[in-house]
Amino acid sequence: MTIIALFIYGLILSLTTIPILRKIVEKFDIYNAPNSRDLHKEKIPKLMGTVFYFGIILASVFLFRFQSEDQMVYLITALSIIFYVGVRDDIYNMSPWSKIILQCIAISIILFSTELILTNLHGFLGIHELPLLLAYALTLFIGVFMINSFNLIDGVDGLAGIMGILMLTCFGIIFYILDDLFLVYSIAILVGTISGYLRFNMSNKLKVFMGDTGSLILGFFIFFYLLQLINNDEIEKIGSFAETEMSIWFGLLIFLHPILDSGSVFLSRVSKGKSPFSPDNNHIHHLLLQRVNSHVAVSMIILTYSVISIIINGLVIYFLPLIYSYIISAYLVISFALIYVIRKLLKIS
Repeated sequence: MTIIALFIYGLILSLTTIPILRKIVEKFDIYNAPNSRDLHKEKIPKLMGTVFYFGIILASVFLFRFQSEDQMVYLITALSIIFYVGVRDDIYNMSPWSKIILQCIAISIILFSTELILTNLHGFLGIHELPLLLAYALTLFIGVFMINSFNLIDGVDGLAGIMGILMLTCFGIIFYILDDLFLVYSIAILVGTISGYLRFNMSNKLKVFMGDTGSLILGFFIFFYLLQLINNDEIEKIGSFAETEMSIWFGLLIFLHPILDSGSVFLSRVSKGKSPFSPDNNHIHHLLLQRVNSHVAVSMIILTYSVISIIINGLVIYFLPLIYSYIISAYLVISFALIYVIRKLLKIS
């Protein structure tokens, strides 16, 4: 019942707060002028992802009861830095390196305060113990990649919100089995606020965007939950996912779409001699939009593909524990190759 109550709290908070935020944005004309890459040419209020931040902040008094070792204090501190980066970028357009530096600071706060550094990959890709410096650098890289790659999938209506709900729900189910109420309750709040946001984002008359504020916050939380999963000492409660190596693979499957999308885009840019941070309309949702011409349809196609991928590869992990890593690795390689071929066929530059 508590989970449902927190979901409803987040939902009501979004439904009541977003109209107020919309009026503030309109009153002070806090917009970025649409550019050639934007799929919407009219001014649409951003910054609505602010509600994700305040949803957690306002519930922090309740969440403090279920935390361990003051993790809520460090989480709020790191989250506030990510929130600042998102708001400032939505209003002023920060440089990529400025955002990355501040993101690294935020990640470092939760790494050192909660001992979530990935010092042992437990046989994932044949890797076990890592030197502390290398482990810290790897964890930072994964965090920066996840935060920004989730931000990059926010290109069509509904996609980031729907995918956020899917990923958070997957983590929520796992943490529920592990009986980690702090993580489960925080996920319930986020899923509720995202659901309320989608009511406006998918609307024609009341359309709003979560902006970098929202997508960076969601990417940060998904990274935080991944670290919590990999470093959980009671992973054996999940049954077939009893080994930490399996939890890493499962986390990878949950975050599969941003990995495929951003990874393929970065490789494409670098292969053409461009900066991996150079903007373009080369993402998977852009490719689909050329053929479908519907934001909702594109979001549902990607959601359906992601759900099927998680289910199929999850079954592979369950029924083929000795060879699942090879099968999933082959699946990833084929997926990257397929995206490359599609870009060539569509003559995407």
